[in-house]
Amino acid sequence: MRTSTPSYIVELPLRVNDQQDRFLKKAFEFGRTLYNATLGTALGRLQSMRESKAWRNARNMPQGKARSKAFATIQKSYELSEFGLVTVANNHRKASGRNHIGAHEAQNIGKTVWRALERYMFHDAGRPRFKSFKQGINSIEGSDNREIMFKPDSKTIVWRQHKLKIMMPETAYFKEALAPNKRVKFCRVIRRTLKGKKRWYVQLCVEGLAPVRKVYAPQSEVVGIDPGPSSIAYYHEQYAGLTKVAPHVELQETKTRRLQRKIDRSRRANNPDNFNADGTVKKGRLVWKTSHRYQQLVSELAEHHRCLASTRKRDHGELVNKLLQIGGTIKIEKNSYLSYQRNFL
Repeated sequence: MRTSTPSYIVELPLRVNDQQDRFLKKAFEFGRTLYNATLGTALGRLQSMRESKAWRNARNMPQGKARSKAFATIQKSYELSEFGLVTVANNHRKASGRNHIGAHEAQNIGKTVWRALERYMFHDAGRPRFKSFKQGINSIEGSDNREIMFKPDSKTIVWRQHKLKIMMPETAYFKEALAPNKRVKFCRVIRRTLKGKKRWYVQLCVEGLAPVRKVYAPQSEVVGIDPGPSSIAYYHEQYAGLTKVAPHVELQETKTRRLQRKIDRSRRANNPDNFNADGTVKKGRLVWKTSHRYQQLVSELAEHHRCLASTRKRDHGELVNKLLQIGGTIKIEKNSYLSYQRNFL
């Protein structure tokens, strides 16, 4: 069972054969359909709730505890809660008659749907979207280490009687992170696209504190920072400097622009009937044809952005480690990062 104790994630690649690869693809496709079915049920309940007379009466009440309690009562009656959607997801799984994923994985899919629906209900995000066949879902996890099981002796992941080999580096960090006395709370199987090909990974949620790679400064040491769109200034009694936020990121805007133009030309050449005489896209529902060359160009552009994001994430981590080694307490003025997005992105 999951607990509130500290935990950290260890991500490792999986080595799978053709049979295991087919199983994983079927499991993730079934997870996608289960997500869509649960989301459809949840959105239907939400619409029915908002169209009910009780909801309209509660909406007309003056703001206060009574109004909030009335809304909560109506929401409970329509079973719009985490437990309610967990039950819906598991019922959909049982009704399908398929056994590609278990009850624990289905329950976590229901929790994922609830988090998306909750943000939509309280206007913190837009309307949740259904997952297309092309997009799919990128992760499936269990509730504990009994459905998707980690076997440290054989260095494998056992899922629905399939033994998936883990590629574990023989380094001091991983030996300490996955020591025999460490308890794995649950496992999460990840699907990523690298250079146009699907790769499989596993994330192990381990109980405890992660092994220390850097020696951080105590909290008594204070450092002030002033971040900008591309650089950050920091000051300490003994250190001061101005450094790039992501020094190794090369945007290669010319390359990106040329790829986008190639993609656009290919799309127009394959779908001439979808464009008006002035070059604009026709209104309404259109059917788009894609060539093999078009798919290669899209994959190349996606790989370019993936490399940029990975490099940027690594540079950000190195910068954070550098600052935490200078001072354990970081002070920063109140900035509007929404303004950053509007003016610099």
